[in-house]
Amino acid sequence: MSDVPLPQPLIDFLAQHIDSVLELEVLLLLRSDAAKRWTAAALADALKIDARRADEYLHKFSSAAIFARSDQPIPEFFYAPQNAQLDQTIQTVADAYASHRVRIIGLIFSKPVSTLKSFADAFRIRRDSST
Repeated sequence: MSDVPLPQPLIDFLAQHIDSVLELEVLLLLRSDAAKRWTAAALADALKIDARRADEYLHKFSSAAIFARSDQPIPEFFYAPQNAQLDQTIQTVADAYASHRVRIIGLIFSKPVSTLKSFADAFRIRRDSST
């Protein structure tokens, strides 16, 4: 089954929008409950990552017209791709990640810049507020 080629729109989407597995996890988390609104702090808490990093991811996907942003004093983000074609591509990515996780991760890590960024992200330590 792993010999089946992945659709080109999926490969193109990963190449254009995803620089790390964590970014993909952020995308899929917000997609899993499109009605939920996320602050950077809530996302950071859910994924156990630094709030600044969570904020970067939320803004990145907002800039790419994948997430929408509310005009609250503390920005809230939610999954809202700009068109049905983008939503369908992300659905294909989600399905492929569920069924071909290793291949999808391999594609992400095969990007020259993302390899170093993802490796560095793996060593980011979240400082617990109690310390």
